[in-house]
Amino acid sequence: MRKLLFVSILALSVTVACNQPKGEKTEAGDAQNVDSSAMSQAETLNVNLTTSTVEWLGVKPTGQHNGTVNITEGSVSVKGSELVGGSFSIDLKSIKVLDLTDTKMNAKLTGHLNSADFFDTENHPVAKFEITGVAPFTGTLTQETTVKPTHTITGNLTMRGTTKSISFPAQVTVSGTSVSAVTPQFLVDRTQWGVNFKSKTIDAKFKDDFINDEIGLTIKLEASK
Repeated sequence: MRKLLFVSILALSVTVACNQPKGEKTEAGDAQNVDSSAMSQAETLNVNLTTSTVEWLGVKPTGQHNGTVNITEGSVSVKGSELVGGSFSIDLKSIKVLDLTDTKMNAKLTGHLNSADFFDTENHPVAKFEITGVAPFTGTLTQETTVKPTHTITGNLTMRGTTKSISFPAQVTVSGTSVSAVTPQFLVDRTQWGVNFKSKTIDAKFKDDFINDEIGLTIKLEASK
């Protein structure tokens, strides 16, 4: 019996340790000012709302959920062959859960994500990301991915009334009158924006019944005239 209990505890520990979201870590810092000089004489291209997406991944010790959320408006600024700025808005009420095929379970989780426990979309229906800087990518990725980063994008992410600066790698392609930017999955700490539900960092009582603080995000952005 003791051996069986030990094996069960060991198996649970391994599951908790291994079931972590994978991706490039970001650090949330103070909001930054937009570099207005970089925007001088830049050309504005509109984000294609049909082909641009934000994918999300949430993880807990016993499993994970994933889905999408819609970009509702946005534009990018290009000077010559370089991306220099831009911003886009995300309709948090459009959040979808893709991994649950049971209609009732899907609706329950979707409703919970919209509630004050998570994104509180009744009071904060829109999130926004505004680019404050774009620099050549000089680092190395910690995870294998088909995305080959060319730049590091820094910007202010506003969610639930809180604005924080984050940086993440992206593969940026500027071709004539169009731009595409694709990120590998990167991680943001949801508690930095007040999304604290079942965070054991915020409340240690959750022990093994917690949800990881870090959310995985993947952005695919396309823009043109």
